[in-house]
Amino acid sequence: MLDREENIMSDAWRTVFNGIVSSREVTCQIYSEGGYRVLTTQAEDDPGSIQYDDDQSTRVHRQTMIVPPTAAGSAIAPEGETLEELRKDLIANGFSDAAAEEIVKKYNG
Repeated sequence: MLDREENIMSDAWRTVFNGIVSSREVTCQIYSEGGYRVLTTQAEDDPGSIQYDDDQSTRVHRQTMIVPPTAAGSAIAPEGETLEELRKDLIANGFSDAAAEEIVKKYNG
């Protein structure tokens, strides 16, 4: 039982940076099993969206995904399996190219 608990506890996020980038608090973390994430806040209000997927290869031909509106300052966690994926997700979440690059560099030392 102890070995199993030790394995569960070792699967954790490790913080490598905690500070401010582009006037936003960021916490950069690495997952013990691989992957990266940044805990931060949303820069602007997001009106939300409704997305449709009309994939003819599935039995359900029309799937709907509703993304509810969220306010600036809401907690978000951009992530990626690689640093390049993380950089793209940071940009998709309102960071400039330069800010995303600055954040990614926090993982390299």
